Amino acid sequence: MSPRPAPPLPPRPALPPVLACGLGLWASCAAVYSAAQSWGAGACVAVGASTLAAAALAAVALLRCRRGTLARCALLGVLIGAACGCGAGASMHVAWQEAAGEAPARLRFEAVEDADAGLYGAQCVARTRLASGRAVDVRLRFADGADVPRYGDVFEADASLAAPGERSEARCWQRGIAAVATVRQAFPVERHDAFGALLGVRARALEAIGRLGGDGGAVLLALVCGARGALDEGDVYAAFKTSGLAHLVAVSGAHLVMVCAFAGAALKALRAPRGVAVGVQAALLACYLVLSAMPISAVRAALMTLAGTTSFFARRRPASLNAVGLCIAGVVAACPAAALSASFALSVLSTLGIVLFAGLASAWIGRLAPRLPRFAAEALALTAASSVLAQPLSAALFSQAPLVSPLANVLAAPLCPLACAGGLVGAVASLAAPT
Repeated sequence: MSPRPAPPLPPRPALPPVLACGLGLWASCAAVYSAAQSWGAGACVAVGASTLAAAALAAVALLRCRRGTLARCALLGVLIGAACGCGAGASMHVAWQEAAGEAPARLRFEAVEDADAGLYGAQCVARTRLASGRAVDVRLRFADGADVPRYGDVFEADASLAAPGERSEARCWQRGIAAVATVRQAFPVERHDAFGALLGVRARALEAIGRLGGDGGAVLLALVCGARGALDEGDVYAAFKTSGLAHLVAVSGAHLVMVCAFAGAALKALRAPRGVAVGVQAALLACYLVLSAMPISAVRAALMTLAGTTSFFARRRPASLNAVGLCIAGVVAACPAAALSASFALSVLSTLGIVLFAGLASAWIGRLAPRLPRFAAEALALTAASSVLAQPLSAALFSQAPLVSPLANVLAAPLCPLACAGGLVGAVASLAAPT
């Protein structure tokens, strides 16, 4: 096999104003929302109103003067993010007060995540509606022997809501949790809507993958369905952390970005039409959303994936960066608590890494290993690029920075998309097979 010509180095990317606005909005919302915990609701409203007025003036100035567009867009994002953080903080203060004053009653809950078997018993976050009509998230702890729910399950329980304790107050604030409660017995409520049918599909997928058992089944459950119970119970997750590969099975969009990018690289190597490639990527995203029951983390990951991969293969990095900026701004504005989410941060950083560095990594690999097949070269380039920005945060989250991590990621990360995509295809195929 003759070596292919060395690819030219891509042009140095410039920071577009839309991305600057999105990054400024994300950073300021995270800072203000975190600080608003020590403020009162009135202070949050006052500061939010002033920053919103300042944002309006900044927007008018931006429209009138085109000089310094990048800095003005970043300032506009900072002001809008501060207003979003203040609004979310004021809402959380009011929710905490109303939930703490709620009388004990039988409430109806809808689980927003799979129950987690922690050191102090199973617990999960569920959404309920207070007597005032406000919908709030509550962290529920289940007594021993009680049936624990999965994502989307609806159930009723006698609960007495209480304010979060001093130790868990900061954590609850970051996740937007308004109260805590203990459930001794849950009474399931059957769902007859379309979402209930979707949850039935996910339940069958969990059962099909769970029958594999062992460490392989636990990893596939985490990769395909976002279910980490079996993974946390065994010893395999400790091995992932020790080798610096924990981010590959973390509940984030990092592995989803690599799956769709890997599929795009494979289809490009097969010279598939762009419409077919986009369709296959969209199908992978749809399968993932169905099997994970469309939690907000999966929706965020899907948005970031579409922003990063589709425009990358069109070789239009400015458009990619603008799309990433719009996704950041839209997600944080719609859900300010997402600004403090580790899964959202990993999704953003892995997507930015692909957009900014995938072309450069591909050119370097092409020059260092010209005989390497194009399919393998692009897979390695995408893997390396997605880890450039996400790896430091991953090391901080898992309190480890193994020296073997770079080599382990180069060897294992290309297998992650294969395992995830293969698990998706196998789970969907098992749903069609007779039981």
